[in-house]
Amino acid sequence: MSEVFTRRLGGSQVEQLTRAIELAARSGRIDARLTDVGRQAARGRGRVARLAAAVTDLLQALASTQDRERHRVNAAVQVLREPLTAVKAHVQVLNQVPDLPPQARAALLADLGSEVTRLSVELDALAATVGHPAPSGQRR
Repeated sequence: MSEVFTRRLGGSQVEQLTRAIELAARSGRIDARLTDVGRQAARGRGRVARLAAAVTDLLQALASTQDRERHRVNAAVQVLREPLTAVKAHVQVLNQVPDLPPQARAALLADLGSEVTRLSVELDALAATVGHPAPSGQRR
């Protein structure tokens, strides 16, 4: 019976499993489930079943890691939006009101400086989470 099953599917379970893994790698869909052959092999016993189960576990672990990273990036984007919005508003005021009183201009520039520092700190923290330290000339 397994010979008929193998012929109907056009190759051995290992070949079918390999194709499913290659497809997941090419498509970048690490959350992709194994094909029916892989799932059927995973239900069985022996080396192919263990391999299919291990690959399924690996793909699920990678998908979980990808989801966590996506959430981190989304959170970082939200954190960065606030100081960036403040910077835009301050620059807009400075451009639209050229004869701003010196005290008001100084206060805006001070706020602008602190928002830029805040952006820099947040970007450094984000870079550190992905393994890219800040350039040595920009560290505080």
